[in-house]
Amino acid sequence: ASIKMGSGHVMRCLTLAEALKRKDTRVEFICREHEGNLISLINGKGVIVHKVPVTYQEKSDSDHSSWLGATWQEDAKAVQKVLKKVAADWLVVDHYALDVQWERQLRPLVKKIMVIDDLADRRHDCDLLLDQNFYLNKEDRYKGLVSEGCVRLLGPDYALLREEFSRARKNLKSHSGQIKRILIFFGGSDPSNETGKTLDAIQQLGNKELHTDIIIGQSNPNRSALKTQIKSMPNTRIYHQVDNMADFMVK
Repeated sequence: ASIKMGSGHVMRCLTLAEALKRKDTRVEFICREHEGNLISLINGKGVIVHKVPVTYQEKSDSDHSSWLGATWQEDAKAVQKVLKKVAADWLVVDHYALDVQWERQLRPLVKKIMVIDDLADRRHDCDLLLDQNFYLNKEDRYKGLVSEGCVRLLGPDYALLREEFSRARKNLKSHSGQIKRILIFFGGSDPSNETGKTLDAIQQLGNKELHTDIIIGQSNPNRSALKTQIKSMPNTRIYHQVDNMADFMVK
């Protein structure tokens, strides 16, 4: 996780980790110490985190390789050091900058490799691949990118959702169609402050009966500015790094 990368990768891995822990599986994380990392959040869940230092700062472009904070070779060596100390059955990797080259370096140190991906833009050496997104051509997206023997879990049936969403769905009421409440959430980081832009638009509506809930993540760099912005919006509240997202969505 980082300001540029957001928090989604960590949050979905934490969801998987919590499910595995309920099956008496020991889970540990390896995280790079980017600005906006969520290492303290993971620690707070009672999970050990092996920290890896940043070699260079992320760049502000769409090249995912620049998100790594190191070369893939440096990253592979850092992970190798951890895996030599930790006897791991499975290595789960969730990072758009890593591919088959990195995975082959780690293959001798683990029994199985799982990759979480949704770009389908590079090759992988993995035993299990998860892409939880909806695509019309989901069965064809990874042809030639993984081996024939790789188990592919594709589509929303395999979405990594916390248990709170299943519980909340049972209490879901049909919607009247009248808009009384708006939920704003642009991920754990939101470096371009889409949250602030949305608040500007809501203010222009001039609807004093409208209630607005804003959720921001731990990595959001605009927290102070947003608190100032909502002072003139009496029915608007900001919530920080919540654990009950489903409750807000049900509202």
